[in-house]
Amino acid sequence: MDKYDCLICFIAAYAREIGANLSKTQLIKFLYLADLFYARECGKTFTGWQWRYWHYGPYCKEVIECIAKTQRKGLIFVEEGYEGEFFIKGSKFSSEHCEQNIPAEILLPLKHYIKKFAGDLTALLDYIYSETEPMLAANYGDYLDFSGAQKLPPLPKIHLPRMSKERLKRCRTLIKQIAKEREQILRKRMPAYLSPKELEIVKEVYRIWNEEESLP
Repeated sequence: MDKYDCLICFIAAYAREIGANLSKTQLIKFLYLADLFYARECGKTFTGWQWRYWHYGPYCKEVIECIAKTQRKGLIFVEEGYEGEFFIKGSKFSSEHCEQNIPAEILLPLKHYIKKFAGDLTALLDYIYSETEPMLAANYGDYLDFSGAQKLPPLPKIHLPRMSKERLKRCRTLIKQIAKEREQILRKRMPAYLSPKELEIVKEVYRIWNEEESLP
């Protein structure tokens, strides 16, 4: 399998394994998201396809050709539904087998959004239209520009001084709150900065550390 087959098979297999319906239209949109997630971290798309704001959002002829090729190879299983829509009913391979050849920049966020949107095309399209950078910057008929894909900077490493188990537990709880805030930023694609709430948490962590270190 080439990288395109692996990506298509992974999405088909993972959706099947979590019990989610997956239409051909949804598969195309998840492949677009895979390219977006990769571009956010690496500055270019994974597939190299020329995505365009066409039909129901991101579309390109290459994705149609690759899905058809993967189907002809017998790597995915497809059934025709009502009104000519096609549904992907799984893959010859498990998602675990396929994910070995998928970059981590794609794998983790793609799993999250398949869980969130598989089976709900309306919500998936709403997310793509309103929260993905290439679509926000495009007009109907435009080719999509992935150069503006936002990348969140990594969280800085924090040195933890020696402290009592109780104070260490309190600090870890506060740091988890920051991580949760950052996760919400990632999901909503908000600007990458610390909110006032996060700043207060950081101040509290340092206050605890300073208090601990000042003890005899």
